[in-house]
Amino acid sequence: MIAAALLPLVPFAAALVGLLLPRRSRTVPAIVAVGGAAVALGLAIALATGGDTFDKARRLGVLPAEEADILRPAARLYHNLTQVLRLCLAAPFEPKSAGSELLGLLTRAADVPDFASLEAHLAETQAKVRASFVRILGRAP
Repeated sequence: MIAAALLPLVPFAAALVGLLLPRRSRTVPAIVAVGGAAVALGLAIALATGGDTFDKARRLGVLPAEEADILRPAARLYHNLTQVLRLCLAAPFEPKSAGSELLGLLTRAADVPDFASLEAHLAETQAKVRASFVRILGRAP
């Protein structure tokens, strides 16, 4: 019973771990490569278990609705960006050397007007998810 109740939190935990892993910098490549991969894994688990994991966690009372409203779009954003990068690149993403077509695909996947807006949106999203993590689980050591 407890394991079934905690199953919806697996993707959420994967997303949070992705945001806490050490990285060289907090730039777009690090956010997309680390955070995006963890969120994509979490979303895959969510799809395999059926339904929206954040809604399940909210219904079970383990995730406040306000936090689900922050985490759901963040997971969708990271997932969309990760899928574009996965389909288009065999090597790590380097924004400075990326072609305008790839940058355009990324901005469309994030529904923003340009790459500078995407970078700002990612930084804002990461800050919101980090704040959500602290509110839910407390500060990391």
